[in-house]
Amino acid sequence: MSDFATLPFDAQAAQIAKLVSSGADPRALLREAGALPDAEPLGRLLDALATRGRVDAALEVELRATFEALSDAALRHLLTRDTTEEGAALLERLAEDALRRWPLARISALAFAVRWLRRRAPAAYARVLAEADVRLGDE
Repeated sequence: MSDFATLPFDAQAAQIAKLVSSGADPRALLREAGALPDAEPLGRLLDALATRGRVDAALEVELRATFEALSDAALRHLLTRDTTEEGAALLERLAEDALRRWPLARISALAFAVRWLRRRAPAAYARVLAEADVRLGDE
């Protein structure tokens, strides 16, 4: 268990704020927050990074891996919690990516993500459906 995991929530939130404001590399903390049973610290980290424009292509790759490793309950929490506009846009990209890449073994998470994306980002949902139609036509 990491030191971050043993901290009370307020101390976790303070550590997130300190890391994001310092400009330090967030990947280690991202992995730690993503491994917690409570997804709220991860949500706070995603919001802070997205709001400050700190999500570059390399970090988004790391985020995709973290997102895929989440439990269904953690995924549901992240997608349904209140978030910033920038955080919501990040989650939309992650959900869209999940629908393209995740294995069918994650069917309940995929089903939730597709319903969420349909309501939250209809254009992204339409892109995913169009791509699925093309793939089905190729088989």
